Amino acid sequence: MIKKILIATVAAALLAPMAYAKQDVDKGVQVFVSVAQKTVEGLSDLSLADKRATVMEICEEISHKANYNTQMSETTSLEAPGGFHHETVMVFPYLDSNMDGVKDNASCNVELWHEDTDKLMRKTDSNQYMGALPWAVSVVTVGDEIKVNMRSPEASVRVFMHDEKKDTKKWERKAREIEKDFKTHLQLVLSEDEDFRFSGLDDMSGTALTTQRIEDLLDAADEKYMKEYGTPTISFDANGYTVEDIVEAIILGANACRTPDLNDDGTAGCQAEDLAMLPDLFNGYVQGDEQPLVDALGMAMPIWENGGTLQKWKSVKTYAPEGAKGNLHQISVCMPFYATTMLNITGAYHQTVMPCRVMVWKNDGEIFVSMSNPEMFLDAFFFDSALPENLKDLFPVFATLVYNEIAAMVNHTLDTELAISEQLELHDLGSLTGEED
Repeated sequence: MIKKILIATVAAALLAPMAYAKQDVDKGVQVFVSVAQKTVEGLSDLSLADKRATVMEICEEISHKANYNTQMSETTSLEAPGGFHHETVMVFPYLDSNMDGVKDNASCNVELWHEDTDKLMRKTDSNQYMGALPWAVSVVTVGDEIKVNMRSPEASVRVFMHDEKKDTKKWERKAREIEKDFKTHLQLVLSEDEDFRFSGLDDMSGTALTTQRIEDLLDAADEKYMKEYGTPTISFDANGYTVEDIVEAIILGANACRTPDLNDDGTAGCQAEDLAMLPDLFNGYVQGDEQPLVDALGMAMPIWENGGTLQKWKSVKTYAPEGAKGNLHQISVCMPFYATTMLNITGAYHQTVMPCRVMVWKNDGEIFVSMSNPEMFLDAFFFDSALPENLKDLFPVFATLVYNEIAAMVNHTLDTELAISEQLELHDLGSLTGEED
């Protein structure tokens, strides 16, 4: 009898985690997690520069103590997690949260690396998944509030590593451990400011990424979700080129201006009037004057095919993770108008999936160039956005526009600077311009 009880008890103990895991998968995992917030009286009345200084002070503190996490306050019972180190603090352009033409809020991201991430990535068979990294936390002003949010490592792993079916569950467990350390680190840093209130997980429950949603994404993009859709990739013989050669060329290409004479005033392009055209047309679209933007986007494909872009991009940082396979380098590129437009429409907490990434690495005599597809990010990470009715058609087109801008920049750089003919495929803009998908 005792033996039977013991067997039943052991069986129940073994099955309990399985039942919990199934329940967790069914309810999904939140893509974005609200960590903490505090009210600062008079914050909304400060200048944009002062708001930026306020959030930057918090970002710098989170960053600094990621490298020196043993120097935490003794006023908390939390144990400092090991393994984090600061990667970078990224300042974002000012936001127009009300979309009324007045910039009103400031924000920054802290990008962090965790030692277990190195182990996680070395066990995958492709550097394409590196578009999920590094982990990120945002600090944002919203009226008189400062909000601290993070992108869930587990949600990122569910999306980016779904192709690797045999090990996905193992990586999700490791991501949950990293996420726990992430939250503990943030709470340790922020608890030294007694005005911060720590949030429950339900605060952003609308961002839950369920198993069914992932399956829907796979159905829409075919089975090799990340390798063929989420991170489109080209490869070519190295022919004496190093990874550093390719990275240097792409950085130069990202920082060059190839915007043509968009306003047709006879100048060489890249003038302030040319760069202002698209934002002006977008604002007109939001106000109900839709056709000028539709017409302009209808003429965009020839510009991209010739290596031009509608806006001036810039490379904001390059990162080479220690020990990564193939001398992997990750280039972050940004265009402020595109970034702020997406965030103004959807909410600043989405900035933890930005900026866009281009990965370069070498394997078996070939060099690979891969980019994170903004269309995939829209599907996987922006699905919670309650879009205004007049923007529902524009928003997916906007993601494709951003993809084509980066692809055109990479294609032009490889062709003209390095005589490499392989090209990333450009995508049709879709129904807004009357084109077919």
